[in-house]
Amino acid sequence: MSGASPGDPGVPRDPGRPRGHRDPRDVFVESVLALVTTPEMTDALNDFVRDVAEALHVDAVGILVRGPSGEAELLCATSHRMAELAIYAVGHKEGPCVESLRSGVGVIMTGEAICARWPSVGPYIEAAGFRMITTIPMLWQDAPVGSLNVFRRSPQELTAAEMLLAQSFAAVATLALGQGSTNDRVAGSVVSVLNGRVVIEQAKGILFQQRGIDMQETYEALRAMAESSGRSVSQTARDLISDAQRRP
Repeated sequence: MSGASPGDPGVPRDPGRPRGHRDPRDVFVESVLALVTTPEMTDALNDFVRDVAEALHVDAVGILVRGPSGEAELLCATSHRMAELAIYAVGHKEGPCVESLRSGVGVIMTGEAICARWPSVGPYIEAAGFRMITTIPMLWQDAPVGSLNVFRRSPQELTAAEMLLAQSFAAVATLALGQGSTNDRVAGSVVSVLNGRVVIEQAKGILFQQRGIDMQETYEALRAMAESSGRSVSQTARDLISDAQRRP
């Protein structure tokens, strides 16, 4: 994977090995390179969770972080459905992602035990079709600053090799947010990415209204617009919002 210059939509991947057909080790290396070379951290993390899903052979991935108020907030997710699930859990202050962020301890849960453990959020997880959950705490100087959360539609737990890879992904995401040596630096990066996520969600809403497409499809549409124009997803989102605001 080569470096990206400002304005690029991201670090290009080997066109001969599309998503879903790469070796997990290659996915990890390319994902790390993207995090340190992509100018827009919001874009990099949105691609990052997709890479995690591919490498671990899971159906959904999301990252929760401790926001400026100290409460859990969604940083990024692989899909609109996953984002809805995470936001629901945050609102109810319950669930595997929230629990892992609060305690700094990972959670592994499958099948019916999910509803038994979390009576409010568990049924929502089950209704979304997920039967396996693994959360990996993201620790900065021994303090939990986030949680990497992976979901499968089958009850199959991560293998030992997949768990090690998941822990490596979580560590890389933590370092990407830190990029320094102080808790203030981590907090500042979190705020920046959260603000970037708000912009992207606003742009998705505009595409939903303008094109009448499903919310699940709006991010892919935004990515396609970015790739065709040679801009980052975040810059494309900002331009889309500005255009919408100028229209009568």
